[in-house]
Amino acid sequence: MAQETQTERPPVLPRHTARYSLSWIGWDVVKRLVPFAIVALIWAYALANGADTLKLTWRLTGLDFALIVGTGIPTFVACTLFRRRYWPIHSLASPRAHLVEDGYFLFFNAPAEELFFRGMLQSWAMSVGVWHPVAGFMGVSLIFGFYHRLAGFPLSFLLLATAGGVLFGLLFLVSSTILTPIIVHFIADLALFNLGPALLARVGRLPRRALHTRSV
Repeated sequence: MAQETQTERPPVLPRHTARYSLSWIGWDVVKRLVPFAIVALIWAYALANGADTLKLTWRLTGLDFALIVGTGIPTFVACTLFRRRYWPIHSLASPRAHLVEDGYFLFFNAPAEELFFRGMLQSWAMSVGVWHPVAGFMGVSLIFGFYHRLAGFPLSFLLLATAGGVLFGLLFLVSSTILTPIIVHFIADLALFNLGPALLARVGRLPRRALHTRSV
């Protein structure tokens, strides 16, 4: 008798709500992101050249658009593949949660982290005479990557975040505005935490570890 074969169905994951998203976003904005932005702005305007040091301008040049497209697309693909290969997906965002989290990444997380790590720390570390500018650049990239350990991210993510720090730092150096690394940072966040997992679920390419789900 021929043995029956069954096709493996993709896992069905729970969807978390906008209320769940707001429960952690509110505290994170108040406790981490607002202080990041305030410290960076105080440092820039009190001890550096203000808006020029932070590259605070809304003007995007042709080079900036090319950098965003040229690095944003590969970043999205790489982060989505990383999420599938190395990091279990436990839930997906509902449509309203999707909007809430997208707004958080775009208007709070990416701007505050870029102001603090690139606008302030990188600018300072590359300008002081204690070490070579390249050493300051790499040091800030490492700090950016491994500070995510405070939030409990796995080691593989810390390495990815360090690589992201290098990319965002280079974008800050060569672009005319801090908007360039902010936008690419936002794209990376979408791929890792929101849109990337949603696309993987839609095409049935969730990792096997996603079978071990928890409700949220």
